[in-house]
Amino acid sequence: MATIELPRRHTVKFEVLEQQAKLIETTALYSAGYGGVGAGKTLGAQLKMWERLQLYPFAGHYVCGADFEQLRNGYFLDFRELLGEVLGWEEGRDFTYHNLPRPEIRLASGARLRSLSAELAQRIRSTRIHSLHCEEPQTWHNGAEAWRTLVGRMRHSIRSSKLHPDMPIQAWMTFNPISCPAGSWLHSLITKEWPKHGYPAWRFSLRDNYLLEGVEQVVRNLEANLPPSEWPVEIDGNFPTSGGGAYREYDETIHCLSPNLEPPVLRMPFMGLRPEPICWSLDFNVGLMCSVVAQPWVQAPIVEYVAGKQVVRFRVNGWQRRVFYIIDEIALPDAGIEDVCDRFIERYGDHCKKHRDAQGYGVYVYGDASGGARSQLMSSQSAVRTNWEAVKARLTSAGISVKFRVPSANPSQLDRVNMVNRQFRIGQGYGMLVNPQACPVLITDFGAVKIDPKTNAIDKSDKTEEGLKRTHMSDALGYMVHVERKLEGDSKSITWSVIR
Repeated sequence: MATIELPRRHTVKFEVLEQQAKLIETTALYSAGYGGVGAGKTLGAQLKMWERLQLYPFAGHYVCGADFEQLRNGYFLDFRELLGEVLGWEEGRDFTYHNLPRPEIRLASGARLRSLSAELAQRIRSTRIHSLHCEEPQTWHNGAEAWRTLVGRMRHSIRSSKLHPDMPIQAWMTFNPISCPAGSWLHSLITKEWPKHGYPAWRFSLRDNYLLEGVEQVVRNLEANLPPSEWPVEIDGNFPTSGGGAYREYDETIHCLSPNLEPPVLRMPFMGLRPEPICWSLDFNVGLMCSVVAQPWVQAPIVEYVAGKQVVRFRVNGWQRRVFYIIDEIALPDAGIEDVCDRFIERYGDHCKKHRDAQGYGVYVYGDASGGARSQLMSSQSAVRTNWEAVKARLTSAGISVKFRVPSANPSQLDRVNMVNRQFRIGQGYGMLVNPQACPVLITDFGAVKIDPKTNAIDKSDKTEEGLKRTHMSDALGYMVHVERKLEGDSKSITWSVIR
């Protein structure tokens, strides 16, 4: 526990976390606070900025984010809440907020907190920076270059040197380390370069934030919705382990069931194709066209009352509300999109026409957003100009009603991998079953696909014949899982699953 005194018209005293106090009080040129969601790092950094606004009203105080929209919807909302609700300041009297052309806060003393966008870092050559808060620099485009540009502007102006000769010029960062593996510019800066010069950095863990109301419940909620492999990063604020297997939550003894075997301990439905619509997800590749076929199974929640409190559980304990059954894969070497569609129709055409949902769809299609780009392999005179148009035309001509859930742009590879790991296992339980006899390529991917520690992306460096077959089937699975989990997490969505 720590107590700090911050300047105002009269002294303000309140309790802060020990790491927050250290971040506020350090006079080092560079410093950082990194940690999990809700761990308190940003509050400490904003208190530091507020203190410097009070002490040095005529200096250049800046916060830099990935873009102005990120700062408007996050940082400045929090800063105004700090001033109004925590410190008791009145907007319009003690400070004003200006939204355009870029967000800015002006205090009655004349001090100003200005904003900078990392996207426009090269345009600030004439700026003099005396206080710099770098918010979530791991999200910046060309982050290392933006950081070098910003710190290159940190020096006194003629005015500041006269009015605040004793002011230490400082820059500090706050960020979640989830996208900062070993080898990334930010990880190298914080763990290798800064220690050589004595620049401090503090790790914040949500578990230690006893000042956050209901912190125990917040931790439980995160653990219930994150795979255990992400807890050290998302909750405890550790840097992620670099490299290694991409699908860390995959467990062959749990996620692979023989199609005719149901272990009594699991009490899950059989693997066979059920009389319901199908999910089909595709990844387009010249050498190996890959797609997976799946069906979701949704557990109906059971509501009970224990000691007067409502408790919600599922019929099969240890499993998520919605479990994806991966029942088949289609892997065709040196094939075109029409060949893939014909193979799917051959296997599942009759089923899709017979078994439709309330909206009339027999198949939900997912996949690579780049499949919507025009293909040079198709005639310019053809009405079908993209892979997805070809899929739609082929299925429609076969009498299959199709619903596309292909995003306008692909998520990052790491986001896809994380979503698949969450489907494999979160604190709530497991969420995927795979037919190993029908999906040998996918099963091999789960064990063979690695993360490149230098790029934090899927390692596709193996150019051997066998290596070129890797990643495509798990990529196809990732497109579907990412879309469905995002829809499920959207409280406004009413169509997050083909099965309610």
